[in-house]
Amino acid sequence: MKLNNRNAFLSNWTPSIWVIIVVSILSLLLLRYSDKLWRNITHESIPLQDNLLQADAYLSKGFLLFEKFLRGDESIRINDVLPFFDQAAQSINDCITGKSTIIRLSGSPPENQEMLNQLNQFKDEIVQFRRLSLERWQNQKSNNLHMAFEQLNAFHKLKLMKKNMHHLVLKKISSTIARQEQISDVILVSWMTFLTFISVLLFRNDKKKQQTQTELNNYKDKLEVLVEERTAKLNETNQQLHQEINERRIAEGIVRKERDRTQNYLDIAGVIFVAINADHNVTLVNKKGCDILGYDENEIIGKNWFDHFVPKNEKERVKGIFLQLLAGGIESVEYAENSVLTKEDGKRIIAWHNTILKDESGEIIGTLSSGEDITRRKGTEGALLENQRLLVEAQRQAKLGTWEHNVVTNEISWSDEVYSIFGLDKATYTPSLEGLAALIHPDDSWVVDPETIEKNTEAGTQQMEYRIIDQTTGEIKEVIGKGKTLKDDKGNPLKNYGSFQDITERKKAEKALLIAKEQAEAASLAKTQFLTNMSHEIRTPMNAIIGFSQVLLNRSKNTPLPEGFQQYLENIYTSGHNLTNLINNILEISRIEAGKVELTEEDFDLVDLVEGIYNIYNPQASKNGVVFTYEMDPKLPAYIHADKGKLTQILINLIGNAIKFTPANKEVKLKVLGDQEIIAFMVIDQGIGIPADRQEAIFDPFEQADGSTIRQYGGTGLGLSITKRLVDLLGGKISLISLVEHGTNFSVTMPLKKAAAPVIEQELPDSKVYHFSKDSVILVVEDNPMNQELAKALFEDIGIEVYFADDGQSGIEKTVELKPDLILMDIQMPGINGMDATRKIRKHPEFLETPIIALSADAYTEQQQIAFSAGMTDYLIKPIDFDKLVAVLNTYLGRLK
Repeated sequence: MKLNNRNAFLSNWTPSIWVIIVVSILSLLLLRYSDKLWRNITHESIPLQDNLLQADAYLSKGFLLFEKFLRGDESIRINDVLPFFDQAAQSINDCITGKSTIIRLSGSPPENQEMLNQLNQFKDEIVQFRRLSLERWQNQKSNNLHMAFEQLNAFHKLKLMKKNMHHLVLKKISSTIARQEQISDVILVSWMTFLTFISVLLFRNDKKKQQTQTELNNYKDKLEVLVEERTAKLNETNQQLHQEINERRIAEGIVRKERDRTQNYLDIAGVIFVAINADHNVTLVNKKGCDILGYDENEIIGKNWFDHFVPKNEKERVKGIFLQLLAGGIESVEYAENSVLTKEDGKRIIAWHNTILKDESGEIIGTLSSGEDITRRKGTEGALLENQRLLVEAQRQAKLGTWEHNVVTNEISWSDEVYSIFGLDKATYTPSLEGLAALIHPDDSWVVDPETIEKNTEAGTQQMEYRIIDQTTGEIKEVIGKGKTLKDDKGNPLKNYGSFQDITERKKAEKALLIAKEQAEAASLAKTQFLTNMSHEIRTPMNAIIGFSQVLLNRSKNTPLPEGFQQYLENIYTSGHNLTNLINNILEISRIEAGKVELTEEDFDLVDLVEGIYNIYNPQASKNGVVFTYEMDPKLPAYIHADKGKLTQILINLIGNAIKFTPANKEVKLKVLGDQEIIAFMVIDQGIGIPADRQEAIFDPFEQADGSTIRQYGGTGLGLSITKRLVDLLGGKISLISLVEHGTNFSVTMPLKKAAAPVIEQELPDSKVYHFSKDSVILVVEDNPMNQELAKALFEDIGIEVYFADDGQSGIEKTVELKPDLILMDIQMPGINGMDATRKIRKHPEFLETPIIALSADAYTEQQQIAFSAGMTDYLIKPIDFDKLVAVLNTYLGRLK
């Protein structure tokens, strides 16, 4: 029975026993491995942290002592500081040679290798900084900016490396703690599993259960003790980490203060600092540099210095100096000047001190340059030198020298130009008051009389013109002497000073100028008189030619003429008008050259102006087989303010030329364009064109595209010359684009002035309709019999009987006798001329309102103004145009109807 029970027991528990045995073995193995791993992590990670904390502490103490040295603490010695850097380097080396478990167990192999590499680099940076500190210590009395800058770079690099190492170690320790927690979890799970199986056995067997419970309690107590120990160690590790972080923050604050203090040194410096690397890019610039260049720091750092901040004309020279420094050919350049490009002002001139920058291995990595802005100084120096040069040159050119007389010592000093004026040698002649008397012309010796000198000294100022004798050539020169007297507080003279100026040439020039002026005025008067006389003499017979041709043309409309006679009359009339236009052009160009043409601006309807010109030239274009059109920009204002007469003349000249030089079946177009400020008139033709080498010359008087043009088309070449000068008067510009055999485009642009208000147009009397009574009494005062015959014929066609007077006196008498409704008064007559006759007629109260119309061959505006001031009402220019005559009669007799 017992055997059966034992067998049954063994049969029931055999699988569980094997499971318990396997789980127990695995748990024991895992426990042993975890205990070993825990010891390794715990006992080997702590030395790594301790070594890093020791290195950090040594560095912080070394920095503090070195800062005291920089502040001038003479109690600090090199042997007090360097051991801290040596101990810091040794602590880092202990971390490397110890090959701590934390390095091997936390992170991947590349990460572990990276940590070892950074520890090695950290140690090298500490050694480099120790070397630089020692070098600067040894050179503390020399103001070596390069050495300070190199140490500053090493300082910042070491600080950054230390910061990165702390972050990496903290990361590794955090990873280690996490792995410790994972191992602890595995151990706890293993133990819980093992205890669970024990509990099962105890549940099925009370004795085993009690035994297992006892063992479980023992293991639990051990586990709690182990957890407490490990928790205490973790707390201790965390405290050490917090202490390390606080110490690191303190050290970083010290480093930051040192960095800020060094940066402040650079920023408060009155010079620009620029560091440039081997790639020609800016790696450092201070605040003064940013101010000079006009850019923010982030706009300068990383930019190619030579491409962005050096003018092109200096780039090669400046880069050559940089390359020499970079190649190691020279250590530094003590002084070099070049311009820099700034954001706002354009250029500044900088005086540079350049030196090289090296890395830890001694390789040249760039340059450091400090520069002073000497723009103003260079400008002042240049201005002073230039002013001095100009002063000397001005004195030489003006023949002006300065002098000074010390009243107390009686010493006299002259500038070089005074010696030149008097023809004296500065090396052999000593100026004196006694010697000056021998240099002055005998007739002007009063200049150096004691009385004159005393009088000038008392007055405090002097200016005299007199003659001197050139001691070299014997030439008599005219000079002007000016002077002032400097007195003390009591009014006693201390010194006289002033200038001598040779005005001989000026006096000669003044005399010559006076003669030339008189001659020019006489020539201008003669020219004006000649043109006036020529105008009168030419227009007088032209008046008969055109006038009688008009009479014949008018009468031929109702009288049959032999074949060809009508064409002959039209040829005579056309030739007369062409000759009149030629005379007008010659007079106009003369007036423009004399500056006697003035602007008369008014408000007018732009559309009416263009349509009026179109109506004038469209018949002529149709006669020549040319299509003439115009086009206006609808955005242009309807009314503008300008000189309507001159603008009309400009367009007439251009359009007339375009039609004349355009073959049949081709087109001429007038386009008017503009915006709010500019108006443009474009005359486009499909004519013969203008050769490129003649396009500028055609605006000169009497110039045309080529000689054959005159023979084929006629003309004097004055039209475009007058047009350009009128355009200039209007403040505009004229230009052209032309291609031979394809046509020409003339463009006139001028400022657009809008009319202040809409223009109220007045209807002009129609010359073909008479608005006056044919019973009107008209008196013609004309001394030329042919012109009397013409006037008689013109008025016969109108249907009015006129009365004639042969001269001015007769005109006055006939006016009193006839009491005419209108008087046509010739200007130039023997005896009393038309002006004087008009003045005498106006003296009679009953003739104050009588229209007196001037008849003159003088087309000058000045002559017309004189006529109006004499009392004349209107002005008709010979040759008299029939339509204009009728318009005048309609205007002044129509109100009497």
